[in-house]
Amino acid sequence: MTVWSEAPAGFVAQERDARAQVVIDQTFRVGRGETRTSSDTILHIRPSRRGDIAVHGNLILRDCLLLWEQTEHQQTRLRIEEGGTLRATNCHALSSNLFWVNWEFESGATVVFDRFVGDPWTSIPGAVDCESTNRSTVKMTIQTTTRGSRIRIRDAHHLWLEIFPPAYRTGDVAFARRRQWVDWTIADLGAGYRNRGRGLVPLRARHQPDTREPHHGPGTTDGLGSGWAICKNTPGFVDCEIVGFGAPGSDGTHYAERTWEIPRMDASLTLIDSRLEKVWPTTWGYVHLVVWNSNLAERGCGVGRRRTRSTAPRSMSLPRTLAGGCTSRTARCVKTLR
Repeated sequence: MTVWSEAPAGFVAQERDARAQVVIDQTFRVGRGETRTSSDTILHIRPSRRGDIAVHGNLILRDCLLLWEQTEHQQTRLRIEEGGTLRATNCHALSSNLFWVNWEFESGATVVFDRFVGDPWTSIPGAVDCESTNRSTVKMTIQTTTRGSRIRIRDAHHLWLEIFPPAYRTGDVAFARRRQWVDWTIADLGAGYRNRGRGLVPLRARHQPDTREPHHGPGTTDGLGSGWAICKNTPGFVDCEIVGFGAPGSDGTHYAERTWEIPRMDASLTLIDSRLEKVWPTTWGYVHLVVWNSNLAERGCGVGRRRTRSTAPRSMSLPRTLAGGCTSRTARCVKTLR
């Protein structure tokens, strides 16, 4: 297990963790036809320059802690190439600082997560066989180029989906309904998790897909958060508006069926029999976006090189307003990329 460290603003191994410690960098490779196995090990990924770890063969990780120690965002990805296989069982993969960690699963790759918890955001650009079971973390981008993939997710500990279907296409995502609280003990997680303890903890299943596509409709779920990226890469700004994207200040609003439309982008988002919690619309490129009367997430209105202007009630602090944090119930957020 890990502990949070304020100095690097990330996770570090506990001092009492007696597992062997190994340092690798961006030059680590698994060749085609080769199998490399690491068990009961703390792996420090400490790149010396930009470059990805390429897996063409079989990489097997058991009872390992992977600590990404990058010096810039996405400096070193774990890339599972065509014909390559990643099997991670009873593992944690975390960042030791604030830099983003990304993994790429190329077309023809096989990935199996079993009791895997981690920070890496994964991406599938092609046909991938991916399985995630037993309370594993899933943070996944399904690209426009994703075709013929077989993705199986069961009993996810955390589920985030970012979806980029082709333009002018409609997609549907549905989740199993879960509306009950379940008591469980740390021991229920199984022997694969270290430092087990006693006690009852309330657990509620929550699903939070991130949607980025023209027309999309998740349904039949108990509690989801939704992102919505509005993108325009060609010169000439377009003015867009979103109104009533969730009930401001609420813990969630159930919609039997509700559609939000952005006519200027020929885009819409439909929720069917779903409870919408927090939302985080954002823009990329030549877009002006105004968000009215919506249940915006604490993370603010956007990311990247944007200048944010906000007019909000006096209850909103000035520093947060300048930083683009629109958390007030009736905040109006105008975002412009210069």
